[in-house]
Amino acid sequence: MLKTPENLSLYEQQPGDLEREAEGLYRRVVEEYADLVDVRGRRLGDRAKGELNEMGDLGVGKTAPEIEGEDAEGRKFKLSDYRGKVVVLTFSGDWCGPCRAMYPAERELVVKLKDRPFALLGVNTDESRDVLRRSIESGEVTWRCWWDGAPGGPITLAWGIEAFPTIYVLDHRGVIRQRGEAGEKLEAMVDALLKECEETPPKP
Repeated sequence: MLKTPENLSLYEQQPGDLEREAEGLYRRVVEEYADLVDVRGRRLGDRAKGELNEMGDLGVGKTAPEIEGEDAEGRKFKLSDYRGKVVVLTFSGDWCGPCRAMYPAERELVVKLKDRPFALLGVNTDESRDVLRRSIESGEVTWRCWWDGAPGGPITLAWGIEAFPTIYVLDHRGVIRQRGEAGEKLEAMVDALLKECEETPPKP
């Protein structure tokens, strides 16, 4: 249906219907067209599964799935290790120009919030772990990252990531509260969640 002034309100008033229709279309892609590839060589089935994940387990208001992996030095760690802190989770890589362009703002955020219950964590998608090590040694990356091995690594696939950078904000309970924002909107959300976290009494 073409969006016109006459029917635009229908789209605004029936988001649930549109979401169910989209979900049905993605499921059809998974069932009937999974092995076809797009112009970048990605399987349509994988892309559709990613969108379904985003609509389901990875939507705003859902508890973020666990991430387990290794950092640049091969040390294992988990996302749940940071429960009790507001987390900004970025999917990026040195190969990605827009990702590198965000490094200065991310470094500033880490410094600004160093004394508050906050953590910036990355999922690094460079093919070589050495690239991540060099980024850390040079001071470009000052936060802990999982090394995922490639843009199609296991963590990236599990989270259905299709674009880089992709940013999630999680509250201190591990619930997804924002996706895809940067700059002022990101900082405003982080600030609100930090206040919420700091005003919540710790569990006995």
